[in-house]
Amino acid sequence: MSGLLVLCSTMIVWGATAGKYCTEQVLNIESFPGDSITIPCGFVYPRSINPVSEVEIAWRAGPHHYCGSEIYNKTRNYTAPKYQGRLSVIGDPQTGNVALTLVNVTAADEVKYCCRILLRLPDGTTRQWQSSNGTKLTIRGPSDMIVHQPPLIPALAGDAVTIPCHFSTNDKVGKMSMSSVQWGYGRYSACGTVIYNSTTGFQGNNLEGQISLAGLASIQIHQVKPSNSGWYCCKLQVNGDGKFYSRERNIGTHLVIKDRTSELNIRQPGEVTFSSSASISCSFSLLQDNVPLWIKVYWMFGNTNEGFAYHPDSELIHPRYRGKTRLVGQSDLFLEQVYGMDNTTFYCRVAMRLCKATDPYRVDILIEEGAGTLLRVHDVSSDWILYAIITVRCVLICIIIPCGILGYVKLRGQIHKNSHLKVSYLHQH
Repeated sequence: MSGLLVLCSTMIVWGATAGKYCTEQVLNIESFPGDSITIPCGFVYPRSINPVSEVEIAWRAGPHHYCGSEIYNKTRNYTAPKYQGRLSVIGDPQTGNVALTLVNVTAADEVKYCCRILLRLPDGTTRQWQSSNGTKLTIRGPSDMIVHQPPLIPALAGDAVTIPCHFSTNDKVGKMSMSSVQWGYGRYSACGTVIYNSTTGFQGNNLEGQISLAGLASIQIHQVKPSNSGWYCCKLQVNGDGKFYSRERNIGTHLVIKDRTSELNIRQPGEVTFSSSASISCSFSLLQDNVPLWIKVYWMFGNTNEGFAYHPDSELIHPRYRGKTRLVGQSDLFLEQVYGMDNTTFYCRVAMRLCKATDPYRVDILIEEGAGTLLRVHDVSSDWILYAIITVRCVLICIIIPCGILGYVKLRGQIHKNSHLKVSYLHQH
């Protein structure tokens, strides 16, 4: 089992004029000996250079920046002897998403891995670039512990942000208990400042009163501001089966907090009405000159800072909606049932990973939120009552009117008969 950490996007480009060439790799993966690991690589390049004749991917490995020697090149049908039978590359280079898979890892594999992209153009020229830092593979000892955190969390100012923290061991431990939790913070990838300690109750870095523990080890930071952006690292001390485990992530979760903007022109209806399940549409515009590395869609509910009605990571979905929501298409929200959701507002939120406008070889986050859709729940039970009342009235009308007519006809017949008898009596006398 491996933990992915923070994204690296510093690059170098060969044979390329100014343009938006971006690549993205996680900075660090941790694993146990014998495990299999996968290192993802995403990349984009300027639309202006299309068409592209061929997209080639090579992987390099080494202890320093730019990762040293080539270990894999599909075009040359080359795999370094050290990795023969253990290395494979998956994904379609044409989509801008590939990954290197390495099986049965050992301590000897503990180096950096860089993905290099080469474009062949119709005029015979080439463009190639790569991440400078790549992904550092760390192999923990067989009796060690690994701490897992998400590599990146984008958020808007004012949000209550939960940063998950979990752990795993290679040992088969029966019962484990958390001894202490500590969180560190850093403006850059290292977390040198302690901001939370579960043992002492300490809260620092101007976050007093804003931090609370969520679950065993995760934290929630309330009313975040752009100045809270940075790296957050979890340190755990755990007891299990007479053993003591302690581990801290050297590079944690990159929290990116943005002020609210409207570049994506997110569109959603102002109000919808449903009686059982519900689907709320959401659409948005892509930026004209910037191809996203990825797009993610989330849905918030209630107060815009209250929580997630939908999130790709189910752990972060509010308990009220967990297991009850999903995306339909790219961005529409589907609610399996709407009981208890009357007069709730749902906000479509879109995050994009893009080449940075001010530095075309680095990446940035754009995150925005729609104006919200008010859900009104149509109470079907009240309709049944109304239908029952109407039905009873109809039945009564259907009974009363014919009876009235029959009574009227019978009465007229009786009157006519009495009149006839009276006339006959007068004639006889």
